[in-house]
Amino acid sequence: MPDVIIIGAGISGLSCAWKLKKLGIDAAVLEASSRAGGVIRTENVNGYQIEWGPNSFQLAPRAFQIIDELGLYEELLAPDPHAPRYVFVNGRLRKFPFGPLSFGGIIRILGEPFVRSKSATDESVSGFFRRRFGGQAHDRLVAPLLTGMYAANTEHLSMAAVFPRMVEMEREYGSLAGAMLRSFTRRSNSSEPAPSRPKPRGSVFSFHGGMQVLPAKIAENVNVQYGVNHARVGDAPVTVLAVPTYRAVEILEQPHSAIANLLRKVRYAPMVIAATSLPEDSVKEPLRGFGFLAPRNQGLHLLGTLFSSALFTGRAPNER
Repeated sequence: MPDVIIIGAGISGLSCAWKLKKLGIDAAVLEASSRAGGVIRTENVNGYQIEWGPNSFQLAPRAFQIIDELGLYEELLAPDPHAPRYVFVNGRLRKFPFGPLSFGGIIRILGEPFVRSKSATDESVSGFFRRRFGGQAHDRLVAPLLTGMYAANTEHLSMAAVFPRMVEMEREYGSLAGAMLRSFTRRSNSSEPAPSRPKPRGSVFSFHGGMQVLPAKIAENVNVQYGVNHARVGDAPVTVLAVPTYRAVEILEQPHSAIANLLRKVRYAPMVIAATSLPEDSVKEPLRGFGFLAPRNQGLHLLGTLFSSALFTGRAPNER
C-alpha cells in the first residue's frame, strides 16, 4: 500500500504526485477514466491542433521548475510577446488596455491613489474594482479578463480569493498605485527556487505538441492507475482529493458528510468550447494577436475568441 493515495489524474493530482516522488514519498494516483490530464486535452483533427481545455499557461516559478525537471524546457512554445489583445466594445475590436476606455474612464483610473475607502469585509471583485477604478474600467477591462479565466460573474467572485495581494496592498498602503511605486524601491526576497536555466521570454506558453504534453509526461513518470471508479478516503494513511468538488462530494458523502455539504455550495460555470476555421483570404486583415474578449453588456453570446493559429505555430493547415 502506498503512503499517499491521490484521487484524480488532472494536472493538480499529477503535480502533487511528482512533488511527492521528488521527496521520496510513495504515492499512487487513482484515475477513473482511461487518460491523464483532466480538462487538459489536445486533439489533432485534419491538420488542426485543437485544445478542448486550457489553451496556454503562465510560467510561474513552480511550474517552470516542474517543466525543467521533466526535461520539457526545449518543448516550450511562446507566442509573439508583442502580440496585442483586444476587447470587443461598440462593434469594434479595441486594443487592450486603453483602447476600450473613454477619456473619462482613463481619468477615473488615474484617480485611484485618491480613493481613501477600504474594504471592510470580503468584497466582491466587482465591488472592489468599481470602487477603486470606476465602472468603465471594471466593465471593459477587469470583467472580460476574469470572465475569460473563471467564466464567472465578478459579482460572485471573492476579491480575497482571486486577488489576495491587492487586498493586502490596499489595507497596508491605502492605494494600489502607491503600493506598486513603493515595491520598485524594495529588493525582492523571493523564496522561490532558482531555476537551473533562464526563464524564456513571454507571459503565456504552450508546447509544440499542445497542452497535453505536460500531463502526459508527468503521468509517464509517476504511478497512475486508470479505470479506478470506486476510490475511497482511508485506503492509505494519507488521501489527497484532486477532483472537482462535485466528485469530491460523492467520495466524502458517507465518511465526512459535513465537508461534503460545504463542497455542495461551490458553483461551477458551464462552458462550451467551439473550434472554428476560416480561410485566410476571408478576413480583411491578417489575424494578429491573442484574440478578443467580449464584455457581457456588448450583446455577444460568447466570452471571447482565441486566435490560436496566430498565437502558436502549427495549430492549423496553411492558408487557414
